[in-house]
Amino acid sequence: MGRRAQAVKIPDSAAQARRTFTRPYTDVAFLEAEQQSAYSPDDTAQFIAHLRARAAAMGCDGVVLGGVTNAAEPTTRVPLNRKGLTATCVMYLPQTMAATPPPPAEPPPVATPGSQ
Repeated sequence: MGRRAQAVKIPDSAAQARRTFTRPYTDVAFLEAEQQSAYSPDDTAQFIAHLRARAAAMGCDGVVLGGVTNAAEPTTRVPLNRKGLTATCVMYLPQTMAATPPPPAEPPPVATPGSQ
């Protein structure tokens, strides 16, 4: 079910997402990448690589990036925090499930004088 991580699309803006995901899709999973400790050197690039690899393992077609997270490091006296990044894993819908708009409605009949 998995795919190559490089095949998972990750647009970097809402505008690019509209151009990247041109087919109907559905959200499959909420993902999060986080530093293992406040001293970890991991940053945004590593978070994105982790999210992409996880999405690929799940068979997702793309990842829509969410927000940045910060979690307090509870085991120290010095206030430290761990950074993270959230995302949504998406899959394209099969053509048979993709919503298609209904055909336009027929206009109502026009009443003519004397016809009733």
